[in-house]
Amino acid sequence: MTQETSVSENTVRIWHLSLRDALLHKDYFWLLLSENEKNRANRFRFARDRGRFVLARGILRCLAGQLLGQSPEALRFSYTDSGKPFLRDYPRLQFNLSHSRDRVVYAFTLDTAVGVDIEYKDPQCDVEGIAQRFFAAQEFAALQKLRDAEKGTAFFKLWVRKEALLKASGYGFSWPLTKIVFRPDQHSFRLSASNREIQPLEWTLHALNLVENFAAALAIRTHSKRLEIRSFSELLSTTT
Repeated sequence: MTQETSVSENTVRIWHLSLRDALLHKDYFWLLLSENEKNRANRFRFARDRGRFVLARGILRCLAGQLLGQSPEALRFSYTDSGKPFLRDYPRLQFNLSHSRDRVVYAFTLDTAVGVDIEYKDPQCDVEGIAQRFFAAQEFAALQKLRDAEKGTAFFKLWVRKEALLKASGYGFSWPLTKIVFRPDQHSFRLSASNREIQPLEWTLHALNLVENFAAALAIRTHSKRLEIRSFSELLSTTT
């Protein structure tokens, strides 16, 4: 089986969009899903959440299919123990996705672990309470020193970095956020516990300024790839 893709080896290709822009095509995306994905969608209690899942997964299939030159509905997804999807038939293609409210972001690259996270910067969020519970003591102390107007931005910037890194490593929330300690206002980090899969010097963290009122970050296990951010409108015009 060929492993050719339209992603170059030194590039991370990123798409982001509002799922509202894809609502008119939800019936098309539903048809692309596997039976397993349709069953997962039907387990959502609320129609809004079910719809977001269908759109996000259908779009993932379109993006991956376009990159691989394959039919979106023909792709077979498998899952790691932490629930991260991958394509067993195309192991070179590494990808990740994240969504928050109606925003979704995808990242694709070759041969290198990648993770992405996006979060809505909710002004009602109890940032100090959550930070005290989930952040390392040094990070929480640094957050407390900021002015109130700065705390929300700093909290979400740190949160998406941590999630992106844990998603890229394949751990997800199975490894506590407190064990990854970021230095204030920097992308460098250290570990408060040993982990052979996460070696700080091997990773690059990128802040993604994608859309107002959302924080986003990308983690990748290399220092040599450039980011290529694309509009989703061109994909809709060629796949629907």
